[in-house]
Amino acid sequence: MAISEWPATTRGLNPVTFDDNFRRFLKRASPDFMARRIRQFEEFGDYVCTTFEDQADYSDRVHPPVLTHELTNPTQPRDRRGVVYLNDRYLQAQQELHRRGFLSPVFDLQNPEAHLLPFCTQYVLGDVSGGCPWAMTHPDAWAIARYASPAVKAQFLPELLRTDGQAKTGGTWGTEPASGTDLARTVTEVVRQDDGSLRAYGLKWFTSNAGSGVALATARLRGAGEGASGIGLYLIPSHIDEDWRIRNEYEVTHLKDKLGTRALATGEIHLQGALAYELVPPPHGMKAMMEILSCSRVHNALASAGVMRRALMEVLCWTHHRQPFGIPLIKQVPTKKRVINMTTEWLAGSALAFEAALSFDQGINGSEEDRIWMRLVTALAKFRTAEQAEWVTRMAKILHGAAGYVEDYPITRINRDAQVLSVWEGPEQVQAKELTRLIGGKVPGDAVFLTRLQQIVQTLPDDTMGYDKARLVLKLHDLEPALATLRERPQAADHVEDEFLDLMSHTLAYALLLKEASWELAHEHDMKKLLVARHYYERAFERKAAPDFRVTDLQSHFDTIAKGVPIEMPDIPANPGLTI
Repeated sequence: MAISEWPATTRGLNPVTFDDNFRRFLKRASPDFMARRIRQFEEFGDYVCTTFEDQADYSDRVHPPVLTHELTNPTQPRDRRGVVYLNDRYLQAQQELHRRGFLSPVFDLQNPEAHLLPFCTQYVLGDVSGGCPWAMTHPDAWAIARYASPAVKAQFLPELLRTDGQAKTGGTWGTEPASGTDLARTVTEVVRQDDGSLRAYGLKWFTSNAGSGVALATARLRGAGEGASGIGLYLIPSHIDEDWRIRNEYEVTHLKDKLGTRALATGEIHLQGALAYELVPPPHGMKAMMEILSCSRVHNALASAGVMRRALMEVLCWTHHRQPFGIPLIKQVPTKKRVINMTTEWLAGSALAFEAALSFDQGINGSEEDRIWMRLVTALAKFRTAEQAEWVTRMAKILHGAAGYVEDYPITRINRDAQVLSVWEGPEQVQAKELTRLIGGKVPGDAVFLTRLQQIVQTLPDDTMGYDKARLVLKLHDLEPALATLRERPQAADHVEDEFLDLMSHTLAYALLLKEASWELAHEHDMKKLLVARHYYERAFERKAAPDFRVTDLQSHFDTIAKGVPIEMPDIPANPGLTI
């Protein structure tokens, strides 16, 4: 959206109408989906930038989650149980996502909508504390629909899909004191009772959305054996009766004191014989949980991209109105350089996140190669976008100066909350392990990666993007033998897997930016994305030996970029150079 004059605050600034990049993604990826859903997203954007934002500030600063210890038996005053309470505005915000129909259409038996719908909702939301429950409710619903028995599905899936203001939110309980990433060390135990029911015992140490109505937990079935082979996947509801009045036998014993996401209840949960339902029996429970986490990781990437967009909006509002030395910040060269870099990282991260969202539907419905591509893109996008979100929000804080360090301004909360994105659903080393597993798999992941990027190369026009096409070809040429060596020497993976994660995520982001640039040149006659792709290449792959005094293409077009106006396409030389 072209903006002639930026307001002093982002409140009331619709993130959907502001974001032409999002609209172009929908138009390019799925015109039918866009036709069905764009008005819904626009209306949601109006809600996000007003009522939801007011709630986010209130829940973070005034009324975060509260842990109480309630009597369980009036005749025994010492018998108490920890219960989490969330403020009404936070709860209503969660219900709003369901009420607006962003989840239930995906599970319509007659005409199911793409999973792209809840993923895009996460992006538009652009708030980590508010988006975390959504990032677990969606995969919980997907897992129940996929794995639960007809009776369990009929009992619990409708509760997650309600649109009447009474929907239950989801949680995923994997982390324990002795097993964070290493789920094979899970000690939480599920015991089969004489009547055939299951009861869960143990401590889940880091549970986001601790007040959820339904949670999926990894646990060891008694008698099933040690290690990963003894682990199943179980559904644990918060209540055990049809009216959701009788609490299940577990309690929240502690709420975590965290760097950020203060509005989100993250707790330690003690299972004391909680009623559980088996979704996936041993030895397949851990594999099923990893599939669920793959969905959550896509949400993590979309949340990262949405947070970057929000941080950039905050910066543009602030720098247009702040005038140190009598000159608006936005007119000062150092600010322009930083806004260009932020914009570049946001657009590159969005390209990765959008590809991850598209790959999810293709992966669960397509071929084995589609599934491998989904897992590759998800690992790469989850890692890179989280790194970008932390950097972009940090830069936004710095551009706000001291105002970026006080709670009066949203950027403080945004920057705090973004720090968790690199930790949730597996930090860098976990994504690196996933990447190397895929490369060394029965279907070589490196071949899938190179083939998909070579397909992008073939779509790039020689007349306008020959130079950029050649650079991508060279990157793939350098990667191919290195990937082959990694596949042949898995024992050496620990030494290099983080470097492959870094290089492959940059390469994928660059390729996707070029793919988008090609489409925008052809359909929108806008060369901004091409200039962004070239700038991203410099940031990702080139290190300057000395400061460069020349003015870059993006700097020369800065006012156009800041207003959201397309950069009209001149004659683009075959070897354009990167500066003017």
